[in-house]
Amino acid sequence: MLKLDIKRYKMIEVYIFCLLLSFNITNLVVIPIGNRSVHIHHIITFFFCVWTCFHFKKFKLKMNMLILYYFFALFVSIIVAFKYGIGSTFVNVIYCLILFLLVSTWSEDIDIERIYKIIQYVGYILMAASTINLLIQWDKVLYSFDVKAAHLLVETLVAGGANIEATFLATYACFFLYQKKYSLWVFSLFIAILYSSRVAIVLNIISLVLYLFYFLKNTNRRKLNNTIRKKMFILVIAAIAILMTLYYKEYFNHIIYRFSNSRKDVGSLHRIQLWTNALDVFKSNPFGVGIGNAITCANELNENPIPLENIHCVYLQVLVETGVIGFILFLLSVYQIFRKAIKTRFSNPLGSMAVGYLFCCLLQFRGVEPLYIIVIALFLLHDDSLFNSLSDKEDDL
Repeated sequence: MLKLDIKRYKMIEVYIFCLLLSFNITNLVVIPIGNRSVHIHHIITFFFCVWTCFHFKKFKLKMNMLILYYFFALFVSIIVAFKYGIGSTFVNVIYCLILFLLVSTWSEDIDIERIYKIIQYVGYILMAASTINLLIQWDKVLYSFDVKAAHLLVETLVAGGANIEATFLATYACFFLYQKKYSLWVFSLFIAILYSSRVAIVLNIISLVLYLFYFLKNTNRRKLNNTIRKKMFILVIAAIAILMTLYYKEYFNHIIYRFSNSRKDVGSLHRIQLWTNALDVFKSNPFGVGIGNAITCANELNENPIPLENIHCVYLQVLVETGVIGFILFLLSVYQIFRKAIKTRFSNPLGSMAVGYLFCCLLQFRGVEPLYIIVIALFLLHDDSLFNSLSDKEDDL
């Protein structure tokens, strides 16, 4: 019986590893269906569901505010479907609920420390694969430098382009910090600058700030010996050195220019126009237009549709798609995540990863990203008493 349990726990880890890894190669399409595609992670999720059915008589779903928001979003979408139709992310929300369902069912059997290792290893693989991918397409990288492109004009592993891939790498960098792999965090910051991704650069900085908060709050001052201070000093100096070195390079001057002229570049102007239109849509539809319909309704107010797939601000998108009630539920779910992260003093890297994602949601994403849904589910459903006890012990020293 013990052997069977061990095998079962190992299979959970294998499935989670495969899921996380497949979220990073979403440009690899398996089966195109109309204007949508079935990816590897969809197939893995299907087999994970089937395998779970053989071990549990029924699925277990632990309710939280984000789950309530998703159910309400689906309800609103069905109600307004007669007027606006079913939006493009309707199926994605159902998929998010399935992922929450799986994590809820297995949450009591998951060894969170081993999950940390799995996420860290997936981060290593993504970083190595992205580097190899860049080397293979080095001619396109040089061309991007020559034309001063907003982002590298390369084929990425992660669907959504260079900006999203750099953001994913910055997300995994949070785990590198918690494992004291500071050089890998610096490399992640370098990749973010190379990809000219402002969001990824900011996320790297947020991860560092949250880690420093955890480090200083949960470590007794007497333990801050010279070795630790030296490591932190080297980390900060390395980051400053990279930024200063790149500042004097012609291409990277373009990145600095993108930060200093954020209100004038095409991407920012598109976002501002969409946000203005989205607010107008909300004023006309205070109870929502259904998930996935915000971008369509906002573009209908333009003579020339803006070539973006979403509003590029999840909070505004939620407000437009699910109305006032859905927006309140979503904000409550955000509060729940922040509250738990602060309560545990950011000692849980999953919490820092989730908080970083919520900051990124101000400028990009659709709110249905499978990678972050898994992370948030693991964070919310896992018992935080371990981290509280660790913090309390530090206070007693």
